[in-house]
Amino acid sequence: MHHHFYAITGGPASGKTTLLEGLEQQGYPFVEEVARRIIKDQVANRGLALPWADKQAYADRMWQESIDAYSLAEIDYADQACFFDRGILDTIAYMIMEDLQFPRNYIKVLNSITYKKVFILPPWIEIFEQDSERKQSWQEAVITYNALKECYIQHGYTPIEVPTGTVEDRIDFILEAL
Repeated sequence: MHHHFYAITGGPASGKTTLLEGLEQQGYPFVEEVARRIIKDQVANRGLALPWADKQAYADRMWQESIDAYSLAEIDYADQACFFDRGILDTIAYMIMEDLQFPRNYIKVLNSITYKKVFILPPWIEIFEQDSERKQSWQEAVITYNALKECYIQHGYTPIEVPTGTVEDRIDFILEAL
C-alpha cells in the first residue's frame, strides 16, 4: 500500500506541534506525538515509564505506541496526506542517545513503516522553553536535533529542514515540498 505519510521531527521546542496544528487547520490530519501522551499518563498514574525514571520502559512504550499509531493511520488516512508529530525513527534516535537496548526485530519493523518525506525543524532559541513534560536544556535540544537528523539519514531519508519563521511561512514551505 502506498501512503502519503510525512514525518515532522526536530528537537524539543522547535515548533512542531504549532506547525502541525496549522496544517490541520488547512485540512491535513496529523498523528499526535506519543511521547508527551506517555509522560502525561505515567505522571498521572505514578508510573515509572518516564525519561527521568525508567528510560528503557519509556522507550519501549514509545516504540509500541508509535507502531500502533502508524497502524491506525494506515486505516484512517489510507487515501490522504497525513503528518506525524515525530516518526518512528525518533524512538530509535532516543534509544541511541540514551545508550538503550533495542531488539533486532525493531529494524525489521522499520522496513514496513515509511514516510514519503521527513521534515526536520531546527532548534529555535526564541521559542525554546521548558515545562513539566519538557525538561531538556537548550544544549540537549541541539544534541537531539543532530541525533534525529543523523538517524533519519542513516535509515535512507533526506530530512528537509524547515526554516524558522511564521507558521504560515512554514506551512507554505512544507506544502510546496510535497
